[in-house]
Amino acid sequence: MFDKLVEQTEAWEEVKFLPVPGHKQDQLATLFCAQKLLVAGDMLSNLEFPFIADSSDYAASLAAIQKLVEDGEIAEVVPGHGVPAKGREEIMHRIRRDQQYLHDTRTLIFEGVAAGLDEQTLTERFGQICYDGQPINEHLRDAHEQNRVQLMKEAKSLTG
Repeated sequence: MFDKLVEQTEAWEEVKFLPVPGHKQDQLATLFCAQKLLVAGDMLSNLEFPFIADSSDYAASLAAIQKLVEDGEIAEVVPGHGVPAKGREEIMHRIRRDQQYLHDTRTLIFEGVAAGLDEQTLTERFGQICYDGQPINEHLRDAHEQNRVQLMKEAKSLTG
């Protein structure tokens, strides 16, 4: 993390730029400290699950944001898509459902690859995964499939 004091401002004093890779390797979130406002970019949307470029990095980024929420440093999150999340409970709900999606998808693919399951079986099982207790929305199926492809690459890189 690096901090940068932005001078010549009236409404806010300190901004922190937080590396939050996972969706993209170079993604940054912006924390307006006095307002406890995190502009999260392509994370923590109320409209969509995580789009994964690196699942381990994504999980670590969510954990880092979670810690800031738990420490009282974030009270509102503005995602790049959807409506803001206000208050600890709503923000934590978004974090936990994204963490659950990452856990469910990683577990299925990583354990399936390690057990030698064929790709067709894994694809079928992956299609049954839910997000926030609901089946994956039809207009997000392609992104969900792209996540499967990415996770397959990650799993295969671990097994050689």
